[in-house]
Amino acid sequence: QENTRQFPFLVFDGDDWQKGLRCVSCQICEKECPPKCIYIVKSKDKKPDYLGKAQFYPATFDIDLSVCMSCQICVEVCPFDAIKMDTEYELSTANRFGGLLVNRQQLARSNEHYHKIHPTEAKEVDGARIPIL
Repeated sequence: QENTRQFPFLVFDGDDWQKGLRCVSCQICEKECPPKCIYIVKSKDKKPDYLGKAQFYPATFDIDLSVCMSCQICVEVCPFDAIKMDTEYELSTANRFGGLLVNRQQLARSNEHYHKIHPTEAKEVDGARIPIL
């Protein structure tokens, strides 16, 4: 069950998803995505992250899950461990014209969530990440 991979989510550290979002809008995942279902608009300014360091952030980060093929290439190319694969698979809706284009707020999941669904991998990732103060 720990190896289950369905659709991507964005990892954030701390309590505030906006301050703690690991994504710095490098746009590598957007460029490498085979079906081109990731859409990122980089911020023009920097905001302090959860450690207080000024970082660029995604002004827009959308994923069209109806196009996503769950290949996990976005996860493999992310140098910031900001995007991971969730285990949630039931995304059907009664709305025929939408609901599967999700934005950064809908994609944001805490590091605790990541530790719950992929404990072994999350422990390795956190151990390899060096906090920059």
